[in-house]
Amino acid sequence: MKLKDLKALNDKIAVYIPSVYKQEIIDTSRVLANAFGGSSISDIKGNWIMDDKTLCSEDVNIIYSYCDKLTDDNIDSIIEHAEKLKIDCKQESILIEVNNKGYLI
Repeated sequence: MKLKDLKALNDKIAVYIPSVYKQEIIDTSRVLANAFGGSSISDIKGNWIMDDKTLCSEDVNIIYSYCDKLTDDNIDSIIEHAEKLKIDCKQESILIEVNNKGYLI
C-alpha cells in the first residue's frame, strides 16, 4: 500500500481542558467521537503569565479528532460545547484549535 492510496484526514479540531475536570474530558471525547468517528486525548502542561507577572502551570488534556472535512456546523457545535465547558469548569476561557490555529472561547 502507498500513501497516495490512503484516505487523508486533512482537518483537525481540538479542545484544551484542565486535567482536573475528568467528567468534562470524557464528555468532550464523546462529543468529538460522535461528530468525527473517533477522538484522542493527550496530556500536556499548560503555562501562562498571570496578572501579577508570575508563571502559572497546570496539567491540561487536549481532546482532538481528525476528519476529512470540517464544516461550519461541526465547528459551531464544538464552539457551543466549549462555551458550556467554560461555564461548567468556571474558566476564564477555553482554547479550541482548528487546523493548528488557536481560538480562545
